[in-house]
Amino acid sequence: MAFQANAFQNNAFQVEVAGVGGAGAATFAMLVDDGASVTYAWQTDVTKSLSGLEQRAACRNKPRQRYEFSTLMTDAQHRALLSTLAGYAVDAPLFLLGLTYEAAVVISSTASTITVDDLALSDWAAPGQRIVVVSPGGDQGEAVVQAAVGDTLNILVDLTAIAVEGALVMPAVGVYLDAEQGLARYAVNAGTWSMVARAERNGFAGGAVGTGATVNTYDGLPVWDMGIAIEQAAQPLYSGAELVDLGGRISMLGSYEAADWGRAIRIESSSRADWQWLKAFLDTIQGRRRAFLLPSGRPDLVPISDASTGTLTVEGPPVEDAPDYANDWFPSLAHRRLKLVRTDGTAAYREVVSCSAGTGTQDLALDSPLAGALERVEFLETVRLASDEVTVTWRGLTFDAPLNARVVQR
Repeated sequence: MAFQANAFQNNAFQVEVAGVGGAGAATFAMLVDDGASVTYAWQTDVTKSLSGLEQRAACRNKPRQRYEFSTLMTDAQHRALLSTLAGYAVDAPLFLLGLTYEAAVVISSTASTITVDDLALSDWAAPGQRIVVVSPGGDQGEAVVQAAVGDTLNILVDLTAIAVEGALVMPAVGVYLDAEQGLARYAVNAGTWSMVARAERNGFAGGAVGTGATVNTYDGLPVWDMGIAIEQAAQPLYSGAELVDLGGRISMLGSYEAADWGRAIRIESSSRADWQWLKAFLDTIQGRRRAFLLPSGRPDLVPISDASTGTLTVEGPPVEDAPDYANDWFPSLAHRRLKLVRTDGTAAYREVVSCSAGTGTQDLALDSPLAGALERVEFLETVRLASDEVTVTWRGLTFDAPLNARVVQR
């Protein structure tokens, strides 16, 4: 380890923090015009029994990450890129990729520090993280974070000529390029690079995910409380029933004790806080491994009374179009939790411990009372992700993450 003068602690000597991961044969930190995406891929073994219950085992606690983007290049940039690839490609080297969508804006810098707009929402700001600074004119410089104090990054490289006001500082991660890279040439003096690369490591140097974000829980399960942002989406029914054709006639053979349902979710935001929350949430559930609670967003039950006594009375048969919760939904373990939305807009979660059916009404005994007039009652369904892969697409400063979930019994 090299010893260097510590410019940020009274000129005392301190051990230099080495960069985590390889330095890379070259660094790519081109600004992406539109459509950059990152795909997180976990690996979960799912075993489903005939009763509808599942056992899920994670084969990978942290996701593999794949990056894809397209960027415009001038002829000079195109020539430089092709030269770089020609010189290194046969060696299958590690490259560094600056993640533009994680960038913070530089406010000021000194010979040993870079101050940005907000590090409280940057989970990459940790000692050992390699960074790339890109000036408004496109010049770039690299460094390794020695410490992060408030909104200031301490480094051992003088980047004052590049880290000017308005520059971008972003984490640089080691990647391996896929064998096939899209390098198109336009009729005018420009081209494009459609990059596909896979990350060497899972996550940033400090290991933090979703800095500043809190994932709420209820009854020991994470809650997706960011809304579903889907107006029209298919909701497939997974009944477990099998079609049996023995030649003479067709029949159905049921297997599950309760049906599963498909649910579509989508989060679209330009908020850095929402981005940190999404990463924290995905890190909590780890793909298909862990179940979470998802409000349906629909008025599934029509409340007649409040729940201040611990009992919620809702409409039931024979009232027209009233659901039969006691017989149709309560047998499903995935539908015993509710989201109760008050008339003042606030919401709370409760679990149904028992229910009884009357004439036109049904009484749902809750695990605890809830004061306040109710506007609607939603199912707080137990779900898991339908796939171990989640792709987030960036368009400028806005990210879009469509997800598919599956209602499960446990």
